[in-house]
Amino acid sequence: TMAAIIDGVTVSVTVDETLSFTIAGVDSGSCTGDSGTPTVRTTTAATVPFSTVNTEAFYAGCQTLTVSTNASDGYSVAAASNTSLKSAASDLIDSGTCDGTCTKDTGGAWATATNNGLAFYCDEGTGSPCADAGDSNTEYRIFACSGANADCDPGSGGESTVAVMSETVPASGDVGTIHYKISVSGTQPAGTYSNTVTYVATP
Repeated sequence: TMAAIIDGVTVSVTVDETLSFTIAGVDSGSCTGDSGTPTVRTTTAATVPFSTVNTEAFYAGCQTLTVSTNASDGYSVAAASNTSLKSAASDLIDSGTCDGTCTKDTGGAWATATNNGLAFYCDEGTGSPCADAGDSNTEYRIFACSGANADCDPGSGGESTVAVMSETVPASGDVGTIHYKISVSGTQPAGTYSNTVTYVATP
């Protein structure tokens, strides 16, 4: 009896790594859950327009961040602002400390409108992607400030981005809603203030 022995056949396939990251605006009626009963503004994918505000009062706006990736170790979404909120006259709105406890790394409660500043928290939707340090309305955080010290009140410029969402496994349509909230002091100089918050999604 004759037999032909053929070497084993290797079957292989390569799956490219993918990453999808989108930002979407939220209608004012769908942005709920902030402490301090703020006046809520409608946002777009590229703007959070608080518009004209009264002093010593809360205003809020939301954006949704959606992430999908097949990366085996998941992803991270980090953020930083280029400056504090800044006017054409170079006046700044201090990021504040919420009710005395929040930083860029540590969340804290913020229910008193006379404690002025700008802060955010991440509300978890699909999945559980929000960073533990700021994933509820008792854990507001301020944005890291990447600009020069003179453009970052209280002078803590040059900061690296800080994670706001992450997963350690592949994700399909993870959603986090970023709640931006502001309160301005009665002695804040008049003017129009703005900055740019940059989000960096990495698989």
